[in-house]
Parts: sequence; C-alpha cells; structure tokens
Amino acid sequence: EVLSLGQTALLQRLHEAVLDVLADRSGTSAADVLQGVLASAKVEFEEVRQVMESPHPYSNNMDTSHVVEMFGCSDIAVTFDPQTSTESGCDHLTVSAQIAGNQNGFSKQNSGRFGREGRWSEMKIPDGVQSLLFEFHSDGSNVEWGYKATITGTRGTCSLLSGGDGWLHLLAYSTLLAQLPARARAAMI
Repeated sequence: EVLSLGQTALLQRLHEAVLDVLADRSGTSAADVLQGVLASAKVEFEEVRQVMESPHPYSNNMDTSHVVEMFGCSDIAVTFDPQTSTESGCDHLTVSAQIAGNQNGFSKQNSGRFGREGRWSEMKIPDGVQSLLFEFHSDGSNVEWGYKATITGTRGTCSLLSGGDGWLHLLAYSTLLAQLPARARAAMI
C-alpha cells in the first residue's frame, strides 16, 4: 500500500510527538534522544531478483501464464535478455498487474526481436504492484528463441536492537521510516 500525503504527514506528527515525550522523560534534548535512537536501530535494503523465461526455442501453440510475487518491494523493473525474440505480431508476451485502487492496472505486450522499435525495453513497474502476471502465447507457424525476463526490486527492513522500552522502539521505527524515500517507506509498512 502506498502512503497518501495525509498518512505521511500523520507519520511525521507521530514521530515528532514520540520524540518530544522521550526528550521530556529523559531530561535531554531531542537531538540527543534521536542520536541514541539511531544507534539502536538498523535499516537494511536487499535486492530481490527473479528470472522468468520460456523454453529456448519455445514451441508452437503455447499458452502459458505464471505469477511472479514481489511482496514488500519497491522500484520494481523488468529487463529482457538481448537474445529475446518471438515471431513478430503472432507470438507475444504480456506482462500485467492489478494496482490497488486502479481499475485499469498495468499491462504491456511485446513481440518481435529485442531492440527493434523499442521492443523488449525495460519496464518500470508502477508503485503499488506486488505481483506480476506473465502470459505467453505462440501460434502454430514459426518459433524463435523466446524470452528471458529478469525482475528486480528493492526490499527494505527495519530491525531494532535489544534494549530500551516500547516508546524508544516506536521512535526508532518512525525515525527510520521518516528518513526513507517514499517508495521504500510504503513497502515496509
């Protein structure tokens, strides 16, 4: 779920309120509390990579569909191997996804040889997509090499080191979320 501007503002106000409470409780400045918080938490990002491909070469009269799950990821992209090639206009791959709150969703169809007329170019997947549907169709005439797609995304995790009370953990989490780019923040919540 992608955060709205109102949700982001609410998260920022929560962060400031928790910081004020902890500064009052500890008798120190908010900056000192914040420095301690950042020392007690860790944010890590990992690249998630999956490969989806047809047989090489593919067969005539194929109709396949596969779902690729990318839960918790942001910055999702699909790239194609330079060998990717299908019979132009007859055999094609459709990559699609439903986007929460969007009737149309996302869909792109490719056919032909890699690189010609922008075919098989990198696909930047819209925010909010967590799974992709790959549908491949071939007719009964000619076959080519097929396709090989690499799907990548970034997944962020926030972990709190042991110690401290619940307020400190809440502040650590909200502090780290407030510092992340919006897409990574939405993927972590």
